Amino acid sequence: MSTKLFSTYLPNDRIIISRVNTLINVINQLPRNDKLYMLIHTDLHSGNFFFDDERLWIFDFDDCAYHFIVHDLAMPLYYFLWQFEGTREEKVKFGTNFLTIFLAGYLATSEIALDEFLKLPIFLKLRDCDLYGINR
Repeated sequence: MSTKLFSTYLPNDRIIISRVNTLINVINQLPRNDKLYMLIHTDLHSGNFFFDDERLWIFDFDDCAYHFIVHDLAMPLYYFLWQFEGTREEKVKFGTNFLTIFLAGYLATSEIALDEFLKLPIFLKLRDCDLYGINR
């Protein structure tokens, strides 16, 4: 991930650019192998999937890219929390419940090591940066 390319979408603010570059440098230092880094959707939110009570149907693959699998785990959580209306306590409870159910489904067919899953906040911050750059 190029820090130079990313920062062209940010305002000319040294603090913001520095923080984004620091985050991207952290991500660039993460180990990459076939189980951690692969072709993923990258934009998995409720507008890009449908659940019919039996199966999850994912579509809109135009943003697919090679990236860390934990990024695809972070996106549904990010968007469901973003759209949730309620108190902070209600949001924490909702997020915990959502992530518990979502991960149970994910872990039924795939594996992720705990230390990889714990990198989720890095990719939540990355989505903040993505959207900040897109919406400015």
